[in-house]
Amino acid sequence: MSIFTPDVSFYTSYLDRGKYLLTYRLSLLFMIVFFALTLNGFFFDVQSSIFYLLVFLVASGGFVYLVRTKKYQPIYWVYTVAASILDMIALNTPSHVPHFAEFCWVFSIIIFAFIGLGRKAVMYFLVFLVAGIGYFVFFNSNAEL
Repeated sequence: MSIFTPDVSFYTSYLDRGKYLLTYRLSLLFMIVFFALTLNGFFFDVQSSIFYLLVFLVASGGFVYLVRTKKYQPIYWVYTVAASILDMIALNTPSHVPHFAEFCWVFSIIIFAFIGLGRKAVMYFLVFLVAGIGYFVFFNSNAEL
């Protein structure tokens, strides 16, 4: 087994194997990408670099927990909560660039949560994210224009 194809023989269900692999590979990808963005960000944009560092730390912690315990369910919760909060903070933080990426992250968060947490849990996150977007539209979007 390589770092990109971990052993999943401890799960018998095909669905559990898929959820574990999704979480494992996404954690690995985020660790690599956001580490590079953090290093790059410190030279160009410190404000964005702080968000990148937080994502890197969450992904690293999730990856270590996942490899040690082989339990993916808590990682789905942590990633969904952390991503939702960080995305809403980033959306409502004044910036010199448009906030298009934050809206794309909202869709990604919802899809990821739906796969790992189920329909009922996603509804709570959907309400939170829509409220955050509503706050941005009604109170902060004019400041961005």
